[in-house]
Amino acid sequence: MFYGLRDYDPQSIKGHEFEAVLADILKNDHFDVIMNSFVIRKENIKREIDVAVRIRDNLYLFECKASERPLNFDIGNPKTISSRTKDFKEKLGQAESLKEFVLDNKVGNNYDFSWAESVNSFVVSPFTEWIWDTSQGLWTQCKLFPRVMSVHGAIKYLTSE
Repeated sequence: MFYGLRDYDPQSIKGHEFEAVLADILKNDHFDVIMNSFVIRKENIKREIDVAVRIRDNLYLFECKASERPLNFDIGNPKTISSRTKDFKEKLGQAESLKEFVLDNKVGNNYDFSWAESVNSFVVSPFTEWIWDTSQGLWTQCKLFPRVMSVHGAIKYLTSE
C-alpha cells in the first residue's frame, strides 16, 4: 500500500513519535528514563539524546531509527540489504559519537552525567534487524545482544543489566 512513498513524512514526525513511544514503553516497564528527545548543550555544542535510561551508575543512550522496511527486504534483495546496512552503520556511528561526547563532557550547560560510571550506546528500530557480522562494535559486551535492536530487544537487554 505504501510502496514507493519515500516522501510520506517530509517533516520527520515519525522519528519523534518513535522516540516518544520508546520512552513510554520503557517507563511503563519501570525503567528510569531520564531524557527523551532532549538537546544537551556544552557551551556552543548541541547534541540530541533520543532516549536515555539510568540503571544505577550506568547510562544507556538509545538512538531511534524510524524508517520504513522495504518490501524486498524479507526476500534478501542484495541492494536493499546493502542500503539498510549502510544506514544502520551511519546510525551506529552517530550513537557512538554521542557516547564519546558524553564521556568527554559529563557535565554541560543543561545536564549532569557525572554519576555515570559507564556510558553505553545503541540503535533501536521498530523491527528486528539483520546484523551483518560478528565484529565487536556491533555487539554488547556480553555478546548476547546486538547494538542494533528492536524495542523488545532493548527491554530484554536492559532487564538483563
